[in-house]
Amino acid sequence: MAITRLSGTNAISGALPAANINNTSIGNVTALPAGVGGSLVLIKTQVASGVSSVIFDNGSNGVVFDNTYDQYIFKLTNVRSTVNTDIRVKVRTSAGDYNGAYRATGRVSGYNGGGLDVFDGFTSGMFAYTPSDVRYEFAEYLSGDITVKGAGYSTRPMCWFQFSYKDSSGYQKHFAASGGADGDMIMTGINFYPNSGNMSGTFSLYGVSK
Repeated sequence: MAITRLSGTNAISGALPAANINNTSIGNVTALPAGVGGSLVLIKTQVASGVSSVIFDNGSNGVVFDNTYDQYIFKLTNVRSTVNTDIRVKVRTSAGDYNGAYRATGRVSGYNGGGLDVFDGFTSGMFAYTPSDVRYEFAEYLSGDITVKGAGYSTRPMCWFQFSYKDSSGYQKHFAASGGADGDMIMTGINFYPNSGNMSGTFSLYGVSK
């Protein structure tokens, strides 16, 4: 990229030197080498409408969820049920839900325009979850993300996540939390489901490049 000063006693002109990242010359810095900075690789998007659950199983319908990536990220957009209910997440192994013990905990912040409601949420029944119901009547649905590690090899899977949504009382909620399966396994999938009713929303799975 050329630099020119059009006036003044110290007029300068010339070009910036080519940038160098990891010994790779990239000229005028128009692009980074592939994989720099842990790029997100879109693996699969499911757009759900009135379903009982949304499942991502390794090797099914183009899903990769094994030791190809060290971490996976799920992006959730406009997720809600047909009733006011909480949204839940379980680990899958060998194409079935893991129904053993979990440990998930985090801090909930809620605000209704007049008062603040802050409390700690925890459960022994889910990998990730919402600590209160998600409002379905208005377009104030749940969005957020979940980062998962431990897919495709024997371990105790863990995740960390954050959700933003409004509950049935109109409180704006933010839940920042983490969860883990309390047993050794080879995790091969993830199941998203509502506690009651059917579910809609967009669910996208990304791999984090090494």
